[in-house]
Amino acid sequence: MISFLGKIWRERGKFSSEKSLFKNLLDVRNRSEADFTDATFEKLFDPFLFCDMERSVSRIQNALEKGEKILIFGDYDVDGMSGVAQLFLTMKMLGANVSYRLPRREEGYGLSSHIAEEIKNSGTSLVLTTDCGISNRREIEALQKENIDVIITDHHSLKEELPPAYAILHPLLESELFPDKHITGSGVAFFLCYGLLLRVYGKEKSRRSLEQLLELAVLGTIADCGILQGQNRIITLLGLEHLKNTKNPGLRSLLDMSKSAADSLNAEQIAFYLAPRLNAAGRLSDPHISLELLLGNHTRALELETLNHRRQDLVEIFLEKAEKMIDGRGQNLPAFLLKSEEWPSGILGLLAGKICEKYGKPTVVVEVRQQKMIGSCRGPDDFHFSKALKNVAEENPDLFLGFGGHAIAAGFSISSEKYSLFESAFLRYVEKSRGTEEILQHIDFDFSHHEKIHAEEILELENCAPFGTGNPNPLFHFPKMKIKNSKACGNGNKHLSLFLENQHGQRFSGIFFGQGALLDRLSQDKEIDILASPEVREWNGERRVQMKIVDIRGNF
Repeated sequence: MISFLGKIWRERGKFSSEKSLFKNLLDVRNRSEADFTDATFEKLFDPFLFCDMERSVSRIQNALEKGEKILIFGDYDVDGMSGVAQLFLTMKMLGANVSYRLPRREEGYGLSSHIAEEIKNSGTSLVLTTDCGISNRREIEALQKENIDVIITDHHSLKEELPPAYAILHPLLESELFPDKHITGSGVAFFLCYGLLLRVYGKEKSRRSLEQLLELAVLGTIADCGILQGQNRIITLLGLEHLKNTKNPGLRSLLDMSKSAADSLNAEQIAFYLAPRLNAAGRLSDPHISLELLLGNHTRALELETLNHRRQDLVEIFLEKAEKMIDGRGQNLPAFLLKSEEWPSGILGLLAGKICEKYGKPTVVVEVRQQKMIGSCRGPDDFHFSKALKNVAEENPDLFLGFGGHAIAAGFSISSEKYSLFESAFLRYVEKSRGTEEILQHIDFDFSHHEKIHAEEILELENCAPFGTGNPNPLFHFPKMKIKNSKACGNGNKHLSLFLENQHGQRFSGIFFGQGALLDRLSQDKEIDILASPEVREWNGERRVQMKIVDIRGNF
């Protein structure tokens, strides 16, 4: 049966009444309790497992001894900014002659040619990149010719020809021995700081400083959708613990402004409240606003709040226009390619993500400039966008001015006169890889739950936290739930609040975000199936289970 959201529900496994909810969850996810043991500092890998760590640390130490001018260059998103902040604070701690630079979005991603020229004329002799650099072969080659050494820390998809950098710290290098291949840009930056402080101060003396850096590393790890297993899980749990008690005035003001309670801070709050505010500066203004906050400037929090509200308004306005474009062209296309001169490049990814989430199709949203176009891409789980762009580029040499990214998110820039060539080549690739038949979207859930629901069992599921990419929130199918009451709620009545009763007579409140319009189609005692993540809320000393609803199914 197709659900209200037009999706097929797919069950990962079967529930066994002989086991606890927690044990059932471990079984269907093929995990063990050992995967969720306490995160400790000692469980972080030795940074010198990176093949080029020794070379990187030695070069930086040499620069420190000689007083060389060091530049830290990073991407304009949270992953890049948090990496830059970690490296800058570490270098200042060691007395370095150091500065930082982030590109504004209109300057493009990574080390552009004009930024390389800027570096050449700055007296810099060592550049450290974070969350970028692996795609900048020509620019790094030009810097090396001027005797400016570059140490790359990055995690993005590799090109066939690597830059001639002095050293490369990248988990995906074919020759790399670092065991965890999923750490993000801020994670790689953290391990460089770890290696450097370990070499200078030793393990015990460097620990306190490294714990403070984890407050920053966790922001980039979650904001960049790092898989929350292995080292990312440890970085996240340790980082959250220290972030709750942060002494950083900038981070404290960000927590206050976003109304995030420090004592209950979790990965979801970072993803939905902190990261969007930090990213707002890079999307609509100057990313240095966010970087300065990460470095301790608490006065920047109000600016970020204002920018975030503006970002929300723009997305709402332009999403409506994008939907009209889709309606005009028809929804049966294998992919959506939408372009406009109105759309600022900072919100392209947000628009593409919302369209892809709704329709389940590869989506490219493009800002039209005078001589070139900037594209942001988002795809469903079965489509690898980075591979798609690489394939199109191989078949059409010199098509892109630049491109890069990950499996479900990527970006590119292209000359305006070549866009039609890209459009046809990309659609051919999509048809070849996904076919022309309509692919129904699906939602994977853990199992169907027919038993009584107990708050204690729901609380035990927290042992599997943090939840996010690679370790999603527990999601269960609760059948035959009767609607006892319903109402629209939230700003503009956007959300749907339900009061539900299960087969055992237990009653629960439920919230279905963004679906307030569904109210008119529901009636008292109507029976529905729900997909929901159960949570425990405390009210007047009483623990109550609340359902965070993801989808519903029934006769509407």
